[in-house]
Amino acid sequence: MIHFAYPDVDTEEDQFSGCGRYAVSESVPEGYDLPFAKILNRSKVSDAALILAKDSSDKEIKDQVIQKKGEKYIGESLHLAYLFALIHRSREVKLNILTDIWTTGSIEVSDGKPFLKSVKHEGFQLKLEKGFLSEENEDMLFIVPEGDIQPEHEDLCSKNNAEILSFEAFRDCLSKDKEIFQKKIIVKVREDELFALVSLIFELGPNPYKGLEYFDEEDADRFFGREDVTEKLFEKYQTLQDSPIRLMAILGPSGSGKSSIARAGLIHKIRHSADHQDIVFRPGGYPLKAFTEELAKNNPSDPDVILVDQFEEIYTQCKDEAERNQFVRNLLHASSDEDSRVSVIIILRTDFLKQTKNHHPELYNAIAENEIIVKAMTRNQIRSVITEPARRSGYIFDMETVDRLISETEKHEGALPLLEFALDSIWKGMEKEGVQPADTLEKLNGVGGALASRAQEIYDGLASDTDRRIARRAFISLINIGEGAFDTRRRVLLSQIVAKDESSEHVRNVLQQFSKTGKAYFITLSTDAEGKETAEITHEALFEHWGSLKQWLDEKRDDLPFIHRLEKASSHWKNQDKPDGLLWRTPDLDSLKDYHRHNKQDMTELQHVFFEASVEAEKREEAEKEAIRQRELRYARDIAEEQRKRAEEQEEAGKKLRKRFIFALGFALIAILALIAAVSGFLKATEQTGVAEQEQNKAEQERDKALRNQSLQLVVSAQTEMEKGNIVTGMMLALEALPKNMSAPERPYVPQAENKLYESVAYFREPLVVIEGDKPFVYAVFSPDGKRIVTGSFENIARVRDTETGKELVSLKGHEKSVVYASFSPDGSRIVTASWDNTARLWDNDTGEQLAVLEGHEGGVD
Repeated sequence: MIHFAYPDVDTEEDQFSGCGRYAVSESVPEGYDLPFAKILNRSKVSDAALILAKDSSDKEIKDQVIQKKGEKYIGESLHLAYLFALIHRSREVKLNILTDIWTTGSIEVSDGKPFLKSVKHEGFQLKLEKGFLSEENEDMLFIVPEGDIQPEHEDLCSKNNAEILSFEAFRDCLSKDKEIFQKKIIVKVREDELFALVSLIFELGPNPYKGLEYFDEEDADRFFGREDVTEKLFEKYQTLQDSPIRLMAILGPSGSGKSSIARAGLIHKIRHSADHQDIVFRPGGYPLKAFTEELAKNNPSDPDVILVDQFEEIYTQCKDEAERNQFVRNLLHASSDEDSRVSVIIILRTDFLKQTKNHHPELYNAIAENEIIVKAMTRNQIRSVITEPARRSGYIFDMETVDRLISETEKHEGALPLLEFALDSIWKGMEKEGVQPADTLEKLNGVGGALASRAQEIYDGLASDTDRRIARRAFISLINIGEGAFDTRRRVLLSQIVAKDESSEHVRNVLQQFSKTGKAYFITLSTDAEGKETAEITHEALFEHWGSLKQWLDEKRDDLPFIHRLEKASSHWKNQDKPDGLLWRTPDLDSLKDYHRHNKQDMTELQHVFFEASVEAEKREEAEKEAIRQRELRYARDIAEEQRKRAEEQEEAGKKLRKRFIFALGFALIAILALIAAVSGFLKATEQTGVAEQEQNKAEQERDKALRNQSLQLVVSAQTEMEKGNIVTGMMLALEALPKNMSAPERPYVPQAENKLYESVAYFREPLVVIEGDKPFVYAVFSPDGKRIVTGSFENIARVRDTETGKELVSLKGHEKSVVYASFSPDGSRIVTASWDNTARLWDNDTGEQLAVLEGHEGGVD
């Protein structure tokens, strides 16, 4: 144990009296000649210790300070030596020094602030020259008030191989050179440097703040400010056993501390009130799987409590509606089963209550019966959040810093994560560099700027533009664009972030700069149940307050739904062994080509492979269609050539008939018999003409036979492609085998082709949006960009809908009869409709406002 020495002198005898080694012992150190003794003002000792450095236990220091009557501290005042010795009782010295540490000066406390007092000049001169600098003294460090050092002391120290350093210089030397105690060092300090001095000499206690992490059950001893709502939740929980549905909800906006209250507050209290088993989990994208895995991991025979944190993930991450509904049914069954006593607790953001009401009304009604809304914290509660954890780790904040933190947090919804992050940054500043809290807070630009400043600092400090592009793409990939005004975080596989020509290791190294294993904790890196690496933004406060990320989102907001759809489609294609039938065709492929043209450097390897396979499939299908067209053309040419030959033969036969006819007429003048013979020849020629027509019909029959055989071959090819999983190709081949126009068919109708077409449609699995109306639709047309569709119907209204969701966007009301026609302008900004009410009308596509009525028609306009 390093001792803190306080040197004493006898000014009357002009001599150094000795140096006691103090540890606030109960008796005078052995061998020390006590010039005098005085019982100290113990309250001042306690105040100073609690202000400058607090142990994790309040009781421990107070027990050391409050001595029994008659026991004495050595010295006339509260020497720094006593204070440091007291702190050293529970905190290790982190200086790389083996000898004892000298210190002089005294400390007084007023209004929570320490004041450092120098000693008399004559006394300090003796302490320095006769004590510390003497050859007999082997100790190497002397800490003194700045006011004790005079100009003549510089020469004195120089002659004795010693050096006087300011506190700042001493701290800089320590950071650069761990072996600085090769000569004696005198450090002069000011009273405003006492906080930093304590942090420099002693190890701080563990960081009690969580940054963007939630407080878990094991963090209950440093979770403050929510005692009242925790008690209300516990009381509500105790009454659940008497409810028909044992389900309760903890509601609140993002950043209100719901997860921490549930885990470090309620669950901690439940576990310590009775021998209860519980499971706590987040649903993620596969809630049923997460539920069963948690049950298997904990293996409780009958859990008493099921806590579902981040319940909104069933809407933001789970894409399987059937699994989502089954998960909700399971929770409702567990909480209402009379043979079980399981209680279900869900944690839900208030802005997702509408989804619950629309999709799961039974659950919504259960929530309405037993809910606790997490309200904003009061000033005193925020004060507890700030000060109490610090006390437990040996530190007391100055009041100015506490008041500023409170004022910048209260009345700001979702500010608690920002406050925790600011406190975490303040603690790290004290821990690593001895920076005072007020200075760190000023550097961070307050609570609101702490999070954004740190994230931006890490981003700007990345090694290259390539690393910054990876970080930008990663953060954007980890966000779900909300259908309303709110966005949410999403967990994705690391492989879905790695672009082509990038390595997983490189991307992981970049993300680790933002993770707990790196310099901050903005991204959580973990593994899923299958051992695959995943990434997730730690808290939504990040993309609500980091300006750069908000800008990136605004730039990519229109692209993100497409990116996520591409991500899902390419993964599904890979998982199904890459069938051609799951590749994209026009119009999706056209959009993918455009995205690839502008963003190929941000596409993953799988997305590149999916794109290239889709393009190749398109080329193959075009080649197959072209081959079919060429075969048809050859058939047509062969038939035409055959018909030409037959026509020439018929023409030659006609010429011969005409010659015979003329020859017969020449002989008509000679004899009646010749005339009769000529007439007979003419009749025979007529008979030959009929034969030619029969030959033409025969040729057409042969052509139809060839086309019928071709159609049957196309049906066989369609069946082969469908068996390979290429449903779209099979559909196109079946369609090619059918006449284009049944009223004037260019090829014979083959029923097998129609049957194969219906079969391919039945197996086609591309998602379709079903749009329903109260009355039949009579017209529908897409907008030029393909994002909207306008429908006309017998209900006298035209409606504009989203093509992906089918959701109605605008109603065009004003016609008095059925709307039988509608069309978009080339730029998509206007819509024209026509009706049987003898009018056409012009509308604004975005607002549905009627811009003009075109009248004058004498009948319905269609």
